[in-house]
Amino acid sequence: MTINRPPRITRLGTLARGAALGAALLAALAACAGSPAQVRTAPSSPAAAAAALATRAHLGAGLSFTATYAVSGTATTVRVWVTPAVYRVEVSQGANTAALYGSAVGTAACPEQTGLPTVCYVVAGPGKAVPARFDAGIEHVFRRDLTALAAGARGFTVSEEQPAAAVTAVAPDARCFTVAPTPGLPALTEGLTGFVDPGTYCLSAAGLPVQLRFASGTLTLVSHGGAPQEVALRLPVPPQPLPASLAASPSAMPTLPKAFG
Repeated sequence: MTINRPPRITRLGTLARGAALGAALLAALAACAGSPAQVRTAPSSPAAAAAALATRAHLGAGLSFTATYAVSGTATTVRVWVTPAVYRVEVSQGANTAALYGSAVGTAACPEQTGLPTVCYVVAGPGKAVPARFDAGIEHVFRRDLTALAAGARGFTVSEEQPAAAVTAVAPDARCFTVAPTPGLPALTEGLTGFVDPGTYCLSAAGLPVQLRFASGTLTLVSHGGAPQEVALRLPVPPQPLPASLAASPSAMPTLPKAFG
């Protein structure tokens, strides 16, 4: 299987679990704190807030960009290379890095540890969920969640809150929306399976995720650029099937850093 390069639509509780390669392939996210840098009149109703979020999410789902995020309270760095069709997500702590490469043909996980050769494993087929211990969690936020919210996710209530100073310092035009399950209603999305990750999405006017806050942690944009080069989306080495010994024994996988324990 060849994967030409790089938000659980499995469910964001997994965001908290993080990507775990064996004991951990990692997860990550950073912090929505501080005081508002500007006063904005929030939409007067959940329906208006949902419509405003859908507009920005629609733009974000179509973006091609590179970005670096900080995970609040940790030394973890998250880097993403995203297009509408493919993504690459890397979570790094010190010299150790875990990466996920996803496309229409499947998903590969590539742990990188100091002193050890890089290896990539095919961990999910086309349209299949990434196993929890390989799932970086956050990759779904950048594609699945934005797509679902743009399509009009049902079973959720949306409210708008004032963006923190850390948000407006990076994107003065950013708006923040909190997405919470509506009690008594199933969490469904139009045309999609799975769930939207409950949390707070701060998006720029162009739809770029500026800050993402969940129960598991918060991711805050540090820097961003334009569309990723094709080479950045290519696997560093040809992927190989996940050995049965590793599939059967999580402890056999190398332990990589994760943002949340």
